[in-house]
Amino acid sequence: MIGKIIPLILLILCIQLSPLCAQDVVRTNEGDTIVMYIHKIKSQRLVYRLDDSPKGQKLRKDLSEISNISRQEGDTLYFLEGERIPVRPTEMFLKGRNDASNFYPGSTTAEYLVLAGTSLQPLAGLLAAIFITQEPPKEHNLNYPDLALMEEENYRIGYEDKAGKVKEKKVMTKWFIGFGINMALTTVILLHRN
Repeated sequence: MIGKIIPLILLILCIQLSPLCAQDVVRTNEGDTIVMYIHKIKSQRLVYRLDDSPKGQKLRKDLSEISNISRQEGDTLYFLEGERIPVRPTEMFLKGRNDASNFYPGSTTAEYLVLAGTSLQPLAGLLAAIFITQEPPKEHNLNYPDLALMEEENYRIGYEDKAGKVKEKKVMTKWFIGFGINMALTTVILLHRN
């Protein structure tokens, strides 16, 4: 019986301790390289330790200071101005992002659907907004300036990535506006009942 339990305990210990030994390499925008043990990546900052002890001091670094993170698993995460991006920011990638900011109009049908739904029922509008923002912008809505540019992979990735973020921002803005309308209508109705 003990002969069966010991290998099981060793396996559980290996599984529990393995995340503690995963070193990651972080490169800053200044070109510095830091070997660290990442605890978590939040929306604005990286939380890490310099040693693999779970009791070691947790340090923080703003994502805006980081150019990329090479994970122990082999993945590389790229960042641009504190925002995670899908690939290394080449000149064509940056041009695609810039063009999407200028040319992508958003998904007006989806935006106004969320606005109307949220004005009537905020929770239903929020669910619709979450569902809509999970979908990448449709090809016919992208409104890119040049088909030849879209055939270049880094440009296309940059354009589509930024278009997705523009879509998400516009849809969520409409949700907040709809929520405000709903609150105003609810207040007016409650005041008129009294």
